[in-house]
Amino acid sequence: MFQRIGAPAYKKDLTNIRALCAALDNPHLKFPSVHVAGTNGKGSVCHMLASVLQEAGYCTGLTTSPHLTSYRERIRINGTPISEEAVVDFVRFIQPLADQIHPSFFEISIAMAFWYFQKNQVDVAVVETGMGGRLDSTNVLSPLLAVITNIGLDHMEFLGCTHSAIAAEKAGIIKPHTPVVVGAWRADTWPVFEAACARAHSSLIPAFHLYKAEFADDEVLIWKADTLWTRTKAALKGNYQLENYATVAAAVDVLREKGFQLSPQAVAAGLSKVVENTGLRGRWQVLSWHPFVVLDTGHNPDGYAYVAAQFNSLSHKDKWVLLGFTREKNPVDFVKFLSPSTKIVFSPMSVPRSQSEQQLLNCVREAGLKAEVVPDVSTAWNYVKSSLTPESALLVGGSTFLVADFLKIWENQL
Repeated sequence: MFQRIGAPAYKKDLTNIRALCAALDNPHLKFPSVHVAGTNGKGSVCHMLASVLQEAGYCTGLTTSPHLTSYRERIRINGTPISEEAVVDFVRFIQPLADQIHPSFFEISIAMAFWYFQKNQVDVAVVETGMGGRLDSTNVLSPLLAVITNIGLDHMEFLGCTHSAIAAEKAGIIKPHTPVVVGAWRADTWPVFEAACARAHSSLIPAFHLYKAEFADDEVLIWKADTLWTRTKAALKGNYQLENYATVAAAVDVLREKGFQLSPQAVAAGLSKVVENTGLRGRWQVLSWHPFVVLDTGHNPDGYAYVAAQFNSLSHKDKWVLLGFTREKNPVDFVKFLSPSTKIVFSPMSVPRSQSEQQLLNCVREAGLKAEVVPDVSTAWNYVKSSLTPESALLVGGSTFLVADFLKIWENQL
């Protein structure tokens, strides 16, 4: 399971997922789909699109990863997680084949999602890639639309060490004669997408050029050229979401061209109700106002830069961050974005991929960081909590897994 152990769980080809799907009579070819890749933002884009489709009356499947507190979060229909019984039924059915071909955890999960969506006759499914695109298990789809949110430096041991190399892997989801929405522009990645679309004879839609989003109090305004495309309550208030809102707008317009009846009212409702419709958590999620406690799953430097900038802009004088990292990450690449006065606490997490207490201590010493290192997330929260006042602010993040650990602790104390 890549979520727990990392590289040893990664399967870098489509052989197993094709075998699993074949045993299930290729369910992924029996419903329309939207395929979403990207370094950051793909989860938010998937949840927003699914919410809009749901509000428009479509039975909508959604599969994303990783999960936070329950495996069932990965597979949803109209926001309702897959039942425990369905998970058990699928595993029992697929077990003989799994014993033969030894698929990864993710390959089984994606096959299960496709099976569950087809079994329940969804009208459309929104599918998030796990990693990359070209060799990702989700890439057996023949989608109506491909979306690539942005390109950053993450999972470089698998995808390449440059933005253009990573873009080439993400561009692997581009299929013949299938429109492609790209959410962000980079000089070194845009030619990669242009070339891939030219080879596939697919249209390329630059969301970043055609659409713009802005916050106004508690609302988000999305513009198409000089025309207001929609105005609605901002359910997702991270500043980095503005790029994602624009990307969703571009995707919605393509789906309209494909025949989906997505009224302005459905779009506005879908965006404003994305959290309650889909169960999305961990994106600039405010748990408390006094003290201000916010958590965010931004887990690579490109994503964390946006999160830290928003946290730095808060007016609170007493600021804390609680951070945890997987082994392949360098904590220095994250804390450099924080204000110098921010108090930093590092903690190991409950997954084997986590940096240990000793690794974190070594990093603190070698980099000369001013940071406390504690044995686990529960100890970290108790340590920070004892110092917080109603005027303090705490940001929890650095890893999806730290957010997951913290959420479990937070919910247990309520």
